[in-house]
Amino acid sequence: MKLNINNIIIFILTLLIILSINSIYYNIYTVFFKNTILIVSIIFLFYQITHNKNGRNIFLNSFIKLVLILLFMVIFIAISGYNYDFIYLFFILFPILFFAFSLASKETMNNFFVIFSNITVLLSILSLIFYFAFSVFKISTPTNYVSIVWGTEHYINSFFNLYFETQVQYFNGYAFCRNTGIFTEAPMYSLVLSLALGFEILINKNIRNRKNSFIIIILILTIISTFSVTGIISMFIILFLNYILYNKDNKKVKTFKLFFVPVLFFALLFILNNIFQSKMNTASYRVRIDDYVSGYKAWMDSPIFGNGINSINTLKYANFSERTSNGVANSLIMVLSKGGVYLLAFYIIPLIITIKAKCKTNKKELILCILIVFLFSSTIFHFSPLIITLLAIGYANSNVKFKEGVKI
Repeated sequence: MKLNINNIIIFILTLLIILSINSIYYNIYTVFFKNTILIVSIIFLFYQITHNKNGRNIFLNSFIKLVLILLFMVIFIAISGYNYDFIYLFFILFPILFFAFSLASKETMNNFFVIFSNITVLLSILSLIFYFAFSVFKISTPTNYVSIVWGTEHYINSFFNLYFETQVQYFNGYAFCRNTGIFTEAPMYSLVLSLALGFEILINKNIRNRKNSFIIIILILTIISTFSVTGIISMFIILFLNYILYNKDNKKVKTFKLFFVPVLFFALLFILNNIFQSKMNTASYRVRIDDYVSGYKAWMDSPIFGNGINSINTLKYANFSERTSNGVANSLIMVLSKGGVYLLAFYIIPLIITIKAKCKTNKKELILCILIVFLFSSTIFHFSPLIITLLAIGYANSNVKFKEGVKI
């Protein structure tokens, strides 16, 4: 990949977006990260405007589309209210990124996905080294302790402020740390890892001019080390669907389907069953199940426009006997409860357009859509710079096939 101003800006922006998924740094310096992301996004937009080669028509078409999208959201906030974070994400950051990606070249678009994977792989390698050195083999005690507010305010083990121990997993009577890297919990880390794995296999594989097996292996190993059910299921969604769909005429694949798919399916069920069994007796598991049940009941109170952005009705029906915070663990329930199907439409319109456009031409993007839907239904990132960036890309490019064969 060429080292130029455009790619440097994309690198900085992508790094900030990844860190904004509840990394320890973002948890402590939230305001700094929000302001910096906004500044870098404006710089990114300015660069795309000054280097726009798509002509005046694309600018005008993007402006009209943005006006319609913002009108859609104005109607929503007039009914369901708003707060600072909502305005920041949907009325400031989204328009900036939408315009930037609308004007950006296909190479710039592809570079975003490649850089996202590259950064995540670097974080993965670092976390695996620290995880086995300090959490598994315990060659040293923590170098310091850091106070974070996640659930409740508490201190966590830190190793040179580059690796943090935030969660313990219990399995068959044994207790061990989960690899959470620089993030507040394993599901947040596995979210980033799963997206990077999806980008690498489904998009970047056709862009790089070299094999990416090493990157894929590192991402898979890191996902496994998080012991995140969401991450492991995401990994199988990507690997299984990609392998079956893109090798369907191969005799080896037909043999694989006939003999080994059932074996792998039951092996996956066995692994997941053991993990579920170990989690079912934990308060965390019961709270996650309660999130879906109580969230659904809250959504039914106001299914069209939700209970309001500032409403606490999401937890109106919740069981507080085991909760340590007022948080909810998945994006789908939060969006439906606070914004109803109206706000959910804002999230799913790019997916619907992509599915309609790619169902016959590019099934890899369909797999990516399935992955994003699954992560959205099981992980909390509905009001984050990451989902806003993905939505901006989706709205800007949902009818455009990602360019293949760009030399990276």
